[in-house]
Amino acid sequence: VRKLLKYTDRTRVIKALQGHIVELLKHQFGSSVVEDAYSEYANAVQRCAFVEEFYGTEFTVFHTDKKRTLAELLAKEPTKRVAILSRMGGILSSMLNKPHVSDSTLFHAVMAQYFSVAEDAQAAELVPLLHELLVHMVHTRDGVRVAIRAVELGSAKDRKAFIKSLKGHVADAYKDQNAHLFIMALLDRTDDTTLLNSAIIEVCLLLLLLTHMKKGGKREEEKERGHQRKRDEETTNK
Repeated sequence: VRKLLKYTDRTRVIKALQGHIVELLKHQFGSSVVEDAYSEYANAVQRCAFVEEFYGTEFTVFHTDKKRTLAELLAKEPTKRVAILSRMGGILSSMLNKPHVSDSTLFHAVMAQYFSVAEDAQAAELVPLLHELLVHMVHTRDGVRVAIRAVELGSAKDRKAFIKSLKGHVADAYKDQNAHLFIMALLDRTDDTTLLNSAIIEVCLLLLLLTHMKKGGKREEEKERGHQRKRDEETTNK
């Protein structure tokens, strides 16, 4: 199927996938097909339709013909709020025990949509299920939005679990344009300074020092090259 997406009429393939997005995403191998379709080949409206299949049967059968967010949909049809959020909450909680979903940008988008409109208490129910997954989600814009919201809603125990999950990933997160926001949120919301120092701050300070030394080394190299050019010119003029 992935080759069909790449080499044939991908519009027909995407249409064939529609109506089965939720079930495919739950499957370890099916999720890779959905991810390719969503992230590589679908247009904005098709991506929106993929997300909306998490809202309910109505949205699985009747696909949207325009791009819209969940917040925009609920503002227009507020009577559907309870049913949509209830369904989404159930689906997402059942998926959070499947590690492969953390790599899916579609899953990140659905989570971000849910967290953007759900009541604090509703969203907080999912936070403990994210302990081991967030570190693999924060490299995307939607993923880090979910992470920041989870840090805000979570308990001290949840934040401690998030920090521990960063072990071995702090350096990569520190340098990533999205993931570094997760680190900043943890620094802002965590009271356990001892844990922060040992797990995050010491690593970040070391990286900052290495970066400064590297920049200083480059400046010295440039200065030396400048001196060498000047000596070469003087030799030539002689």
